[in-house]
Amino acid sequence: MSVETEIEVDYIQFPSMETDTQISQLALKLLERSHRALRHLKLPQQFFLHYVNDRVSQTYRSEMSRLETITQTFKQLSQLALPANGWIRPAGSSAAGPAKSDLVLLQTVQRDFVRLKKNKALKTFSRSSESSSNTNFTAFGWPQVVSPNVAFIQPSPSWKKLAIVRGADKKEEEKEKYSIEIWDSGQLLASIPTDGKHAQIYADVWFGSLVWSADEKYLAYIAEKNADKVSGFFDLEKKDDVTPGNKFKLQEDWGETYKGGNPAIFACSLDDGIVCSIDGIPDNLSAGQVQFSPSGEDLIFVGWSNEPRRLGIVHCYNRPSAIFSVPFDRSIFAKAKEPKEKKNESEEKKAADAAEKKQDRTKRLTTLHRSSRSPRFSPDGKQLIYLASDNAITHNSASKLCSMEWQSKTEKVVVDIPTEDCDMKDGEEKFPGLYTNFLATSCFLSNSVVALETMWRSRQTLVTVDTASGSVTKVKIPTELGGDGSILLMDVRVQEQDAVGAVLLDASAPNKPNNVLFGRHKLGGFEWTALPQSEQFDELSTKLGSEIGWSVGTIPTAEFIHIFPSSISTASNASIPVIVFPHGGPHGTTPVSFTISASFFAKMGYAVIFVNYRGSLGFGKKFVESLLGHVGDYDIEDCINSLKAVLSKNPQLNSQKIFVYGGSHGGWIGAHLATRSEEVGVKATSLVNPVTNIAHNYGISDIPDWCVYEAGLDSLAAGNTAEGYKKMFDCSPVGRINSKTAPSLLVLGSADKRVPPSNGVDFYYQLKNVGVDTKLLRYPGGGHGLVDLEHESDLLINTLLWFDQH
Repeated sequence: MSVETEIEVDYIQFPSMETDTQISQLALKLLERSHRALRHLKLPQQFFLHYVNDRVSQTYRSEMSRLETITQTFKQLSQLALPANGWIRPAGSSAAGPAKSDLVLLQTVQRDFVRLKKNKALKTFSRSSESSSNTNFTAFGWPQVVSPNVAFIQPSPSWKKLAIVRGADKKEEEKEKYSIEIWDSGQLLASIPTDGKHAQIYADVWFGSLVWSADEKYLAYIAEKNADKVSGFFDLEKKDDVTPGNKFKLQEDWGETYKGGNPAIFACSLDDGIVCSIDGIPDNLSAGQVQFSPSGEDLIFVGWSNEPRRLGIVHCYNRPSAIFSVPFDRSIFAKAKEPKEKKNESEEKKAADAAEKKQDRTKRLTTLHRSSRSPRFSPDGKQLIYLASDNAITHNSASKLCSMEWQSKTEKVVVDIPTEDCDMKDGEEKFPGLYTNFLATSCFLSNSVVALETMWRSRQTLVTVDTASGSVTKVKIPTELGGDGSILLMDVRVQEQDAVGAVLLDASAPNKPNNVLFGRHKLGGFEWTALPQSEQFDELSTKLGSEIGWSVGTIPTAEFIHIFPSSISTASNASIPVIVFPHGGPHGTTPVSFTISASFFAKMGYAVIFVNYRGSLGFGKKFVESLLGHVGDYDIEDCINSLKAVLSKNPQLNSQKIFVYGGSHGGWIGAHLATRSEEVGVKATSLVNPVTNIAHNYGISDIPDWCVYEAGLDSLAAGNTAEGYKKMFDCSPVGRINSKTAPSLLVLGSADKRVPPSNGVDFYYQLKNVGVDTKLLRYPGGGHGLVDLEHESDLLINTLLWFDQH
């Protein structure tokens, strides 16, 4: 609302200074009541004006004070330097520090609200590995600030060198401007340009990888192939071997977050500074997750078929894939050095060379399962392990851990998917299966023991697996170090000098920010040491521990995490508003861990309830699949019953002030609950890129298969029928909008390919059609996750203000 708005009384004007609808309404009420009182008392009109102005000014100052508190609290929480990646130096190496010491390189990310960027930094920690006691790590040297355009950082196997993939400094140049830097002891040895060789380098976890050869002479990575040359019918510059007419032909990509659809393998010779593509992979195969074979003669990679079409791949582990090998021919670098003018080849020879490049030289290694990913070799090179699944319906579910005896190429299942579900009464010890998205780049503790992270109910848990016996062991971490919460595994190393391994992970709980832990694996278990943090981090961590409380509870069909402001909860007159916060997916899980959003809401006086409803991961395969055909029913029911369970045991919570905040499928749940506001007591919702109409989304999303299967249809084609369309629409919240629907804030990313913004825009206008209070925020360039710092902070602060208003 405009600050210039004025209220007129008997031709005398004064500024209302309104900041929102509430202040405007307050001013009008004061006018009405005070005018009657002043007439009765026969007081001068000037007294009336001073009185109203003073009351409105008090409200304005209060609102501004609240806003200042909100922004400062968010900045304080968001400016923590949180771990993003980490590496343990291999045993026996003397690079980068004393030989007989444990050495850790840690990459952190910290939000910068001045430049609205996320800063990266590298820190090094060490401690003596000879001491018999579990001595502490110390940081040495200043943190090295890493520019935002760094896509990859990867130490060499010996740790004597460091590879950095750097992108363009200017955003408009990102298309092809990359360089590969090789560093040694702070000295830049080489900067190798990749201009013209390929387009973007993939630095994501799906396709991206940057790997060293064992002799540290080569690097392999994934990048987008250069686009084919095209020509319009009337282009002035004619191009050889290009048939005009394809200039505007659709170029498919891999959906959300991706600009390209042809990831391929490239290799760099560090001696020559030459980058070459790895030929022999057919065009209908997209390559990712590349590794060198133990001999270095082959490249091992995951291949996804492009046919019949590319479906969105981010968070979709059900895409058909297999592990392949392709020869690594080092002679390509020598050939690339030959001067072009000396290649006086005939057209026939050029055609023959082109045909040879396109010849399929791959070998499919995995054959037992529909999807395979994360190939990793044991330290002795005798075993290849990987994750596999036969699931074609849900976008995520349990995985198998498989192994291949490398010499014979014999496959076997090491850890299978349990057939029994985990009942909520079973407690937390029953193994639900492996819910592991990817294996760590290095994941072996020994030649036969693997460490990995997995969702175990509502906790991301560290487990070890014996690849010989298939036994799975749940690892306990001390509560004071975050062991009552969840972990994220960063690195695993074999420590040869004492025949034990080590892990590097971060552990957190809802009121404990991410602690980085070094765990030495011995026969009796793990010995844990926390890496030192900054004084600012320690102070805030202590404060959060006293200000925020949490608990985990269950109902017969779901598990929930209740987070609350503990200082307010102890007050006798407490009346805490509640935010129900369902996760997206729907086949995901909210782990028991630290999040800025929940801590922010709790510090601002709200309780938060995360609900892991039916369909969530970590509770067994049947639990995941039980939601299919029941979206808009089971998920909503579990959220309502979880809310009731929390309210019944916590009288300090205000059952008349219920709010819902969720994104994607969490936004779907929020939209449904908004349409049932009178039944549930929902006062307002904030919906981030929500699915509001599955039938609409079926035709525009990068994952139309999600739409049909979640709605209970049996094939992708079934959505393109009147019956299928009706079934998808009938379970959607857009068809249930009514005049009693709760006020809803719509938060949309303009570049979202998973739930394109038209889905939310339609919901917004349907709300306006029936007179529901609504507001829409649309972030230019924002995707489904809205990870840009300005977008992330703006949507969370706007969400809190929206809830405060209602």
